[in-house]
Amino acid sequence: MSSVLGFVIDSERMLPDFLAHSGEIMRMRIMKMSTVEGRTMKITVNGQNLERVKQFCYPRSLVTEDCRSCHEVRRRIALGKEAFNQKSDLMRGSLSLHLKKRMVQAFVWSVALYGSETWTLQKEDIQRLEAFEIWIWTRMMKLPWTEHKTNEEILQMVETEREIMDTVRSRQTRWLGHILRHDSFLRITLEGQIQGKKAYGRPRTML
Repeated sequence: MSSVLGFVIDSERMLPDFLAHSGEIMRMRIMKMSTVEGRTMKITVNGQNLERVKQFCYPRSLVTEDCRSCHEVRRRIALGKEAFNQKSDLMRGSLSLHLKKRMVQAFVWSVALYGSETWTLQKEDIQRLEAFEIWIWTRMMKLPWTEHKTNEEILQMVETEREIMDTVRSRQTRWLGHILRHDSFLRITLEGQIQGKKAYGRPRTML
């Protein structure tokens, strides 16, 4: 069974010396996380050029070089739909509505929202998550698209409200409180200041 290790290096000059003492080089990959596009990085250790990747899974979340969460959100939505389809016979069956909703929380939300504590969501990501939530309830109630039910009508049929974003925000709040109560590298990252100048252009729309 293979394992994945991740290291954070704050300077490109430190990376070759670090990798030279880190064991087997042939299996190593590098990824530079930056919001500035077009910047290249080439690392050579003991005469060997290390392969640069644009994304990798660590440990079960997708990390990309542009530091965005949109790729992981799309991936998690796809995994959530797959988890629902695997249990669709039960979730679309003759069980009580309360039990089917509990099964969605246990089998679907647990997969779709894995690692959501660290997501940096944009407006488009929130819209995708809310659309995914309605998709789940529509399939669970076996509603054909020809009925043209509104989102509010579907939520009334399921006897619930929109809750997926409330769940994400609650998880993020608890995770942030946990980080700020301890002295750790994550706390330094959250409270620290970024050196250098602000990038040009309009900032991302964060919610």
